[in-house]
Amino acid sequence: MAIKKYGTLTYGQTTAPMLRDLIRKAGMVLSDLAEVMLTRTAFVVAQTERKIVSVALTYADLGFLPNLEENSPTLIEIHKAGLGLGYTLFPADAALKFRLLYNKQPVDESLNVAMEPIDVASPTEAIKNPRILRVDNDRGVLKLRTSPGSHDRVRWGSTSTWLFAAKISAQVV
Repeated sequence: MAIKKYGTLTYGQTTAPMLRDLIRKAGMVLSDLAEVMLTRTAFVVAQTERKIVSVALTYADLGFLPNLEENSPTLIEIHKAGLGLGYTLFPADAALKFRLLYNKQPVDESLNVAMEPIDVASPTEAIKNPRILRVDNDRGVLKLRTSPGSHDRVRWGSTSTWLFAAKISAQVV
């Protein structure tokens, strides 16, 4: 396994609107659903400063074999695989800070954030719309978007790469 390590990320002690404004000032784009996600009570910002090591795990790093789409893993299976390797889910608020700092992202790279999904459906909608964040470089434009976050209905293909966290005390392979 050649796990990509991005280094230590310090986050917390800020607000979602402050991070959103910093991302915009840096010329980066937040999708409409990412904007909605920031307003949900489930989107929690750490009140104290915290540190994690950001790592990207590919489909193969997570132990999945290339196969047909109908046999590809669900979000819950991806989470379990990363947790089984000793990583933790990526805090949603840390993903905003990661987007801000990861300003040399290769063109057309997309990193799915391994996080607990947050429902972005309006209170009047009967159907829930759980989403996760995604850090993209879309043809040279740095973006923070969302992807479907159903734990068991969406299957992820072999080209997906996942952003997990390692505790500072944990050794990153």
